[in-house]
Order: sequence, then structure tokens, then C-alpha cells
Amino acid sequence: MRRIIVLLGLAALRLATAQQSSPRMLKANAPPVAKSIPAHLMYRQLLNWVVALDNEASASGSADPYAFAQPFADRIGLDHPHVDVIRNEAQALDKDLTAQDARASSIVAKFRAVGKDALNRGLPIPVAPGELRELQQERDTIIKSHVSILRAALGPQTAARLDAYLSGEFAPHISLKALAVPHTPAAPNTRQ
Repeated sequence: MRRIIVLLGLAALRLATAQQSSPRMLKANAPPVAKSIPAHLMYRQLLNWVVALDNEASASGSADPYAFAQPFADRIGLDHPHVDVIRNEAQALDKDLTAQDARASSIVAKFRAVGKDALNRGLPIPVAPGELRELQQERDTIIKSHVSILRAALGPQTAARLDAYLSGEFAPHISLKALAVPHTPAAPNTRQ
């Protein structure tokens, strides 16, 4: 069974952070990252959001290199060096995942072509290549590695505040849904 993260509303997250009239610091002793969503996937979504915010700020011509971090930096209690660490790790993760996803994309394209041909000939869809599962495991390992690097660079206190932010402010806007594996049609009955 595959799991994907569905953003219920990155816009809702932005709205929720914008509605706070004054930034508040989150306590380091807040509950751990939401149990229903694995921590590495929460961090993945955060780092993806950081890249999107940074790209958006750059595209708008913002003169302040830290303007992109306004929705979260004050709430977590991040100073500029910590924001730099998060931005750099987010960009590094994005680069690594883009390369990993390109590898998977070529395998998926070949599998789709084979599956389409099988359907056109009335044959069952073949089983997905095991290499895709391996690539997904590698992808998860890449994310976990970047999360470890990020947490180590931030230090235990800042990492704990980031965890509190993820649990209290970020997790409520994200859900994890399992996708059912589609039914593979049986081979056509060839008996007359």
C-alpha cells in the first residue's frame, strides 16, 4: 500500500499563520511530531514549503533575503543563521529528490507503456517493477538523512522548537492517506 501526503491546504496554513496578530514562541516541551504522520514526511513538507516560499520571495524581487521565512521564523524563534541552515538544507533536499524522482520517472514511463500495451492486447497489467519500491525506500532515506543533518545543524533546543511548530502549527493542515492498489483485471476468458 502506498502512502502520500495530501496538502489539505498550504493556503490554509498560510492563512492560519497570517491570522496570528503577534508572533508567539512555541515551547520546546511541546508534544512530539504528530504520530499519524511520520516525522520525516512532516519535515519533507516543511522543507518543500521553505523552497516554495524562498522561490516566491526571489521571484517577487524582495530585497530582504529572510522575507520568505516570515510565516514561520518568528513563531519558532529562529535567528538568521538558523533560517540559513533551514533554507540550505531545503534546497539540498530538493536537489537530491529531483534527481531521485527523475530515476523513478523513467521506470514509471516504461511501466506505463508496458501496461498500456498489455491492456490493448487484452492481457493483465504486469506487476510494478520492484525497483520502484527500492527507489521509494531510497527516497525516504534521502529525506531522513537531510532531516538528521538539519536537526544536528540547528542544535537540540532549536530542533525541539521546530518539532513543536510542526506538531502544533503544521501537522493540523496535513493528512496522510493510503492509496489502494488498483485491481488488476483478469486475463480474458479464451474458452468458447
